[in-house]
Amino acid sequence: MFNPLVKILGVIALVFTTAVNAEEKDPFDITVYGSFLHTGTVPNALFFFNDIEQYDSFELRRAIRNHGIDIVVLASDGGSVW
Repeated sequence: MFNPLVKILGVIALVFTTAVNAEEKDPFDITVYGSFLHTGTVPNALFFFNDIEQYDSFELRRAIRNHGIDIVVLASDGGSVW
């Protein structure tokens, strides 16, 4: 598949295309939920780049509860779904 670095650079490019206020301390407003990333610049999406690990389903549900998520961007090579 894709190199993990290419995946991360793709998300960074997506985030850079949005308007960013340079005076903010955290211009991307990134929150990490286990292997998931949520950014305030794309507030309705979660990004997943790592291998699936134990408790990722818990973190997914927690992120969905905390944000109005309707898109999950998956770029994972797989992992443990047990």
